[in-house]
Formats: sequence, structure tokens, C-alpha cells
Amino acid sequence: MNKFYPLLKGLSDKEGNFDKVKAVFGGRLRCFVTGSAPVAPAILKFFSDALGADAREGYGQTESTAGSFVTYKGDSNYGHVGGPNSCT
Repeated sequence: MNKFYPLLKGLSDKEGNFDKVKAVFGGRLRCFVTGSAPVAPAILKFFSDALGADAREGYGQTESTAGSFVTYKGDSNYGHVGGPNSCT
């Protein structure tokens, strides 16, 4: 996301039209999950707004079978990984 942000930011127009950005991802994205690298809250907000999709951040380890913490659906408080999954 950090690398794609400057490229996709240029596709959106000044009026906040994100049609070209949505088209890059097929236009039907409902949710996306990021993990393994920190992403600035402003970048997550841009992607969520531009794609009209729910952004989720996650954290986990191989030892704990991956996704131990994931933000909840609709949580727009970007910059944290959310609460523990029920199986953690």
C-alpha cells in the first residue's frame, strides 16, 4: 500500500472522484486486510475512501497460526491492529 499510494493518489481527481482507482482493483472490492508491514493511518483512510471498502489491519505470528489480532468491521480508527480473534 505504501508503494501504490503515490501512484493511485494521482489517479483521483481534485473533486474526490475515485472511479479510476476503483477500476484498478476491479470495482467490486468490499474489504481488504493488511499485515506484516506498518501502513500510515492516512494511507489506509485513502484506500478505504477511494475503494469504498472496509480496511482491516491485522497482526499475527507463525507460532500462533497467523492472524491473532484484526480490526473489527467498520472500525475507522486506523493505526491499530484491533482486538484478539476469538480463537487466540
